[in-house]
Amino acid sequence: MTVIQWKGKDEESKNNANQSPIISMAISINEQTNKTRIYCLKSYDRLTYQIGDYNQEIDMNEVKIFTGVHEENQIMGAISYQNKGIISSFYGKLSYRIKMYKFEEKQYGTTNFEWKKSLVVDSGLNLIYQFDETPSVQQQQEFIKSFAQIFGPYSFTYGFVDKGQIYLFSSHDDKVITFSMDIFENMEQKYPFKLQSYRDFINCNKKIEPIIIDNKHNNGTDVPNNEPKEFSTTILIIIVASIIIFLLLIVSLVFCLRKKSGKKNPVQKLAPKQQINLDGTSVSMISPTKTTTTTTSTAATMNEKTISNSSMISRTPSTTAKKMSKIYNVN
Repeated sequence: MTVIQWKGKDEESKNNANQSPIISMAISINEQTNKTRIYCLKSYDRLTYQIGDYNQEIDMNEVKIFTGVHEENQIMGAISYQNKGIISSFYGKLSYRIKMYKFEEKQYGTTNFEWKKSLVVDSGLNLIYQFDETPSVQQQQEFIKSFAQIFGPYSFTYGFVDKGQIYLFSSHDDKVITFSMDIFENMEQKYPFKLQSYRDFINCNKKIEPIIIDNKHNNGTDVPNNEPKEFSTTILIIIVASIIIFLLLIVSLVFCLRKKSGKKNPVQKLAPKQQINLDGTSVSMISPTKTTTTTTSTAATMNEKTISNSSMISRTPSTTAKKMSKIYNVN
């Protein structure tokens, strides 16, 4: 394990006692060679930077230490590019852009770089894009105005890349800005960025508020609706399905009850309806089928009576003769 220490100069620390020093570090491990690279920097005045570059691809035991000097105040940062190396960033508070340099894998981070990119902020203050040309005076003034509102108030000194996004942190100002890494591949596309509080980013300020349920009114405290829409849709479907099933059960129960009552109480035969003609006589309204049945039953009754009467006549002729004589001898 290698430890890098900068003692600094007492004069520098005294002259810049009111200004917080910039200290940053980034680390990357090559997946193919399993070799580590550590890049560190520190500055008191933001003009002179003490830089330490430990690159196992070059030397397993040596730390390359050198000094970087800027003509104007520059905020430098070190960014861990996962397993792909190190990126260095720097910009001025009054500048119009932030510069980013990707280090060569087997070179120290002094003058040899894999690529150099410059990023500017759109005038709408919601987009960032790559701009490597020399701007006109008017363009530069517009870039300075936009850049000063996003990067000017903060000192982004370290960061990392994860899942295609780059994150730049300003620990002194409690801010983090993030945007897509695709910005370094496409010069014609503008990309949205997000500037937020560092504590909100790591959920330090998130409060867990208990939900109070009112049993009387079935209301609770106002809770942000963070549940997905699919959850509400599922509940609605379940409620509708329950109502439909409940209605089907009721209909089935009513049908069964009617069917049972029909079996217990058979339909009674209705008496034949009568129609009264204008002459005062009544006509029986009986269907042909019922008429046939009635006629047949009547005929059968008459036959039985006839047979009964004939038998009675044969048995008691004198009685029959007397009755007949009474019928015809009216006078």
